[in-house]
Amino acid sequence: TPLVIYNCSTSLRFGFTTSATPQVVSSIVSKYKERKAGTRAGKQFLLFGDAVDYAFVHLGVDSSVDHPVVMTE
Repeated sequence: TPLVIYNCSTSLRFGFTTSATPQVVSSIVSKYKERKAGTRAGKQFLLFGDAVDYAFVHLGVDSSVDHPVVMTE
């Protein structure tokens, strides 16, 4: 079953394609603050990696991902 991860500016939405609705978590990072401070480069990848790990843990996906993953922004 494919996993879908949608990372938007205000929330992270994720779930299996067979789920009726995605799980939604509010974003704690503001793009405006990053842009204003000029700290966006390099940090965004780490934060997104943490978000993906969070989604995998809450979906019950263990060490290796045996599902296709669709990611969008």
